[in-house]
Amino acid sequence: MWNSTWSSRPHRPAMSKQERQAAILDILRTQRVGSQDKLRKLLRRRGFQATQATVSRDL
Repeated sequence: MWNSTWSSRPHRPAMSKQERQAAILDILRTQRVGSQDKLRKLLRRRGFQATQATVSRDL
């Protein structure tokens, strides 16, 4: 059974939507981001696993 509160990495909880959205705000306040894909990659560097669709909804 899939538990949506856990990431695919064992023993490591997934980041919450609020944490991801806070990271997005921080990224957008501190640097220029030309695309949602670039934002997704920057989030990944911070440990967030997000699809382009998720990033789009968060924006």
